[in-house]
Amino acid sequence: MSADAPAVGPASLPATGGLPARRACLFSLGGLGVAVDVAQAREVVVLDRYTAIPGAPDAVLGVTNLRGSIMPVVEVRPLLGLPARPPAPGAMAIVLVDGDWRAALAIDRVLGLAWFDEPEPLGESVGPVAAFATGALDHDGGRLPLLEAGRLLRAVRRGWSADD
Repeated sequence: MSADAPAVGPASLPATGGLPARRACLFSLGGLGVAVDVAQAREVVVLDRYTAIPGAPDAVLGVTNLRGSIMPVVEVRPLLGLPARPPAPGAMAIVLVDGDWRAALAIDRVLGLAWFDEPEPLGESVGPVAAFATGALDHDGGRLPLLEAGRLLRAVRRGWSADD
């Protein structure tokens, strides 16, 4: 591990002496830095292409074949109060999980990994992001909302089932 990788190296560990209990994947969406607990993420992938699904909820862009598994590709920027930006071929996505449901969340870029014990309070209002965040993480002189994948993916699925 090189010293110039502070997001994943020893420099990212707190000076308290003990290892933090959890890790977060940090990424950006529409210029907004956010985080998700790695326990709710499976991997970061490159979206070569996806197929649109007629009648799908607005946040579901389509489906992609990820190593033989068909997976929804979702755009959550509008849920977070950001302008929509469907991914171009070669764009990145983070695969999030909520129970048995997985989805590839289109992202701008990966910012790194960070250790944490418990998220800090969100503090001042962060707009629509607050509905999906369990707190915030300090990173690189700023605070990133820690998104709860289950809340986000349940919002994406609204309107998908016949009961809605």
